[in-house]
Amino acid sequence: MRGGEGTENDTTTKFMFVLSLHHYHLLEEEAKIRGCTVQQLLRVVIVPFWLKDAKLIPDTRPWLREKEKRDES
Repeated sequence: MRGGEGTENDTTTKFMFVLSLHHYHLLEEEAKIRGCTVQQLLRVVIVPFWLKDAKLIPDTRPWLREKEKRDES
């Protein structure tokens, strides 16, 4: 059975993520700076950023992209 299947919350699924110890420590340091756990950092910051960057989900803040473009000029 897939994660989330047959449960009350069928909108989520679990997956395993494997990375080198070096990269884990980088994430751990960033999480500590932000006052959160590595899991929270991945869930709230890293994965959404990656999905938007890969254009797999729509950009919900186009005004921010415009601001970033202006700041780069």
